Amino acid sequence: MGGTYAALADGLSTILWNPAGLACPPGVRLGGGYESRFGGLVVLDHAAGAVSWGPLGAGVLWVSADLYSMYQLSVAARPLDPLALAGSSKLYQLGQGLQNATGVGFDVGALYKWCSDTQEVTVGLHLRDIGWTPIRWSTQGVPAVDHAAWVGRLGAALRLTREYGVWTWSCDAEAALRRPPHPGEENYLANALQVSLSLGTEVWVGAVAFRAGMANILTEEGLG
Repeated sequence: MGGTYAALADGLSTILWNPAGLACPPGVRLGGGYESRFGGLVVLDHAAGAVSWGPLGAGVLWVSADLYSMYQLSVAARPLDPLALAGSSKLYQLGQGLQNATGVGFDVGALYKWCSDTQEVTVGLHLRDIGWTPIRWSTQGVPAVDHAAWVGRLGAALRLTREYGVWTWSCDAEAALRRPPHPGEENYLANALQVSLSLGTEVWVGAVAFRAGMANILTEEGLG
């Protein structure tokens, strides 16, 4: 699907792609995974859980990759159906031994879904690391600060149900401010902004699904 999940994320993946999806459908979900590549040189672990009831939902996520770990707690609500809103708090941990770093970040998400008997239109918005999450390093007692990119992703999806299958088309546009502006910096957007566009499609025919996508097919660095 080319990573076009801002408007489509469901199940446990919604914690990562757009936590507003936690507000529906009702139920309890648990999952996790382990992945090892290149003879164990690259290892990825993750575990997640989510619960949804009525207009409310909550989820937790843990991701670990080599020297990087993230812990995330998300809550979601539908204050005005069919609009869902969500907020997330997350903890970053990086490094090991004398070189380590931590950071606390915040995300927000929104999801609007319109449905009829044969079609569904969904629009999603996910803002990650609002205000550039500071990552504070302590290297042998010498402090240093990095920042996670402030990323906004806007997605839209159309799903049609027909006698011969269920068809879905999706599109995500992403804008990332890779760092805060430096004091007195000119042409900040030209130096720090990155935008991209991704497309995806899915077809269900009976119990068989076919997916295709193109990620970052249009990527631009800077503005102006």
